[in-house]
Amino acid sequence: MIHTSRVVLGIERLIDRGPGTNHARLGLLTNQTMIMPDGQSVWQALLEAGFPIVRIFGPEHGFFAHAQDTVEIEDSEFFGMEVVSLYGTRKRPDHRHLKDLDAVIIDIQDIGCRYYTYLYTAAAVIEECSIAGVETIICDRPNPIGAGTVEGGALPPGTESEVGGYGLAVRHGLTLGEFARFLDSDLARSYSPYHQDKHGDVKPALKTFCSIYWMENYRRDMFFPHTGLPWKPPSPNLPSIETAVVYSGTCLFEGTNISEGRGSTIPFEVIGAPWLEPENLRDTLSDLDLPGTVFSTAEYVPTFSAFAGEFCRGVQVHITDRSVFPALRVGVEMLLAIRGQAPESFTWRPLWEDPQQFFIDNLAGGPDFRRSIDAGASAAEACSILCRDSRLYLEAREKAVHYE
Repeated sequence: MIHTSRVVLGIERLIDRGPGTNHARLGLLTNQTMIMPDGQSVWQALLEAGFPIVRIFGPEHGFFAHAQDTVEIEDSEFFGMEVVSLYGTRKRPDHRHLKDLDAVIIDIQDIGCRYYTYLYTAAAVIEECSIAGVETIICDRPNPIGAGTVEGGALPPGTESEVGGYGLAVRHGLTLGEFARFLDSDLARSYSPYHQDKHGDVKPALKTFCSIYWMENYRRDMFFPHTGLPWKPPSPNLPSIETAVVYSGTCLFEGTNISEGRGSTIPFEVIGAPWLEPENLRDTLSDLDLPGTVFSTAEYVPTFSAFAGEFCRGVQVHITDRSVFPALRVGVEMLLAIRGQAPESFTWRPLWEDPQQFFIDNLAGGPDFRRSIDAGASAAEACSILCRDSRLYLEAREKAVHYE
């Protein structure tokens, strides 16, 4: 048994148990940022413990977590193991990737926000394994921005996308293991094509073969620094826990022509454009006296993404108290302040595949949020749209939670 005062990861408990005799060929959904408390890569720790990993499934950003957002990843090979990309021409494992496996281990670091795609990749693996009759072994990890806080409401039906699915709230307040439980809720199943009949009615839950290795010493109110574990950025633009916390709010700027700070050293913490007046913007936002939040002016030159190579000016978000920081409201207030300062320059970003549609609608769960802002809505009115059906979500989530 493992005895420690820090949080004990699900993967540690699985390795402590050892490989099962009925697990001769295993798959693993992970990437290179998944490490043990001593810094060793998870895949290496599993192999050294005798787990017969023959196939790795990689999420967005690739197995090496090196690629930028939306970049398609090709299949490859690593130390004799096949690496199957689930963020390229396919978003789900094919039957041929599962038919020769006894189980798939899932150990991946979500960041607690519905815009982040790792949970949807995990859900795809769980669903496809259920259809193929292959066991999934979930190794739980902390929600780095706290599993005790929820911001936003249930995603409206018919608005799901690659950055929003299964009815999740923006800041969903679940760990990976709890999300696996949440998938069996009526709310989540109503979004899955595998749980609907030809009339669109929800079918009974799929027969899943899912084992969850829960953490030890974990509490819902923990932010990642409280866990005693090393933080390794799970993708290129989440360098710190502060970035992860603000992401639930400032990711909204991905739906605009404003720089969300990609290509800077503190993405999502700095927001700007070449034509903004940072002093006025900082004063406007500071006057709101948002809890746990301080704003300063920001000047930076992004190396890629929006305004790459151009001198941008705007604001930086500083978190003074994570426990009360209202990420979603902060993002909305910043968006309205920037739009109010430069309405002639601010625009919504169109979808690449359909210029008549807008990416903000994917992030917000439909066009109502965008339309309300275009009509002059206040921050409270815009936030209320993002928080619709919050009770519906909270009821479904409550049945899935495991930790106190």
